[in-house]
Amino acid sequence: MSGVSNLILTSSAHLIRLASGLLLIKLIAVYLGPDGLGKLGQFLSFATILTLIAGGGITNGVIKYVAEYKNETVKLVDFLHAAISYTIFCSLVVFVLCVVFSETLSSFIFLTPQYYWVFVIIGLAQIGYAFVNFTVGVVCGLRQTRNYAFVQVIGGIIALPIVFLFVYFGGLWGGALAIISATFMNVIPAFFIYRKINIVTRLKIHFGNFSKFGGLPKYSLMLICSAIAFPVVEMIIRQWLIEHSSFHTAGVWQGASKLSAAYLGFFSVFLAYVFVPQISEINSRNEIFKKVVKYLGVVASAFLIGATVLYWWRYYFIGLFFSEEFSELGEFLIYQLAGDFFKICSYVIGFVGVAKATTKLYIAAEFIQASLFVCFVYFLNFSTSALGTVMQGYAITYAVYFFVCCVSLYFYVSSNEFLRKLLG
Repeated sequence: MSGVSNLILTSSAHLIRLASGLLLIKLIAVYLGPDGLGKLGQFLSFATILTLIAGGGITNGVIKYVAEYKNETVKLVDFLHAAISYTIFCSLVVFVLCVVFSETLSSFIFLTPQYYWVFVIIGLAQIGYAFVNFTVGVVCGLRQTRNYAFVQVIGGIIALPIVFLFVYFGGLWGGALAIISATFMNVIPAFFIYRKINIVTRLKIHFGNFSKFGGLPKYSLMLICSAIAFPVVEMIIRQWLIEHSSFHTAGVWQGASKLSAAYLGFFSVFLAYVFVPQISEINSRNEIFKKVVKYLGVVASAFLIGATVLYWWRYYFIGLFFSEEFSELGEFLIYQLAGDFFKICSYVIGFVGVAKATTKLYIAAEFIQASLFVCFVYFLNFSTSALGTVMQGYAITYAVYFFVCCVSLYFYVSSNEFLRKLLG
């Protein structure tokens, strides 16, 4: 299958996933209002974390080693034995933790222990998430992009009526179950694909020798940092908004964050599947610099065109994606778009680190982004409005982060010894 076909299939799968996520937010916004979205926002972040780290968060490691060993059957089977055992072990640990701390989590996220049972359910559901992550890792490693798209598209379609019924009839608890179901439904097409791959149906589970897990914990560390960083920051900022304003304001900001994630996702897919492979093949730092400048121009131009359209008709899009109760967002959307502009430009530079597989730099970048955002919101009050403070803090965070990325790129190109060690 050609690279273009892979990109189209992957982008289509990403579009379905984003559309499903936006529809979920739209349903919650319409039937539960900003207050409901604000109350469910913390749980949504928690669910996002569990979805990504389910099974130890080793999807990227599975992709890498399956691709590397696909022509060496013995090594591939040995690795997959270890990978599925590690996945099951980690998901069972998370399930136990969710059960043990269910009341504590309910009190923290919903401000009442009465929804403890929701965390028992999501603890059980993340075992399914882990299975999906493992299956997706295998098919992507085997370059079966069509099967990856099948899992995402069919899972999204199956989830739609279930999500609607939960939100429509269930109120707050229904919204929580809808959030769980939106991702869990991928288990059905993933199981169908799993049964088609002969090599994985012969896998055996072993927990006796943990040394066989090899480098898998390293991938857990990388993805846990990535999965936790921004969702945890979202939870901190959302709590700050609730304390300084209301659940309504927190819900409006949640809508802005999800809108950003929707359109920034397309740029991330483009960079991951077009930009990164090109950078991976280049060893000359000057050539890398030229490629980065070229893609910065492409990404920045495309974003500015889309952002102009979004801002000009902002109240139409706010009503389309959410409801009229979110109209307050239009006043501060310019700051969100400014932050998103600097964020995606930073990611062009940051994907150089991804292409070169630099774990330390990757983790450091996640920490810097998270720390800057929290500090700007908590310690610098830019606006008399709580929502304005958060939106302006977001814009300044990524303006500063983009500057840091530019400086890092300069030293990297100039062969600075410290960054050479970081970048391997």
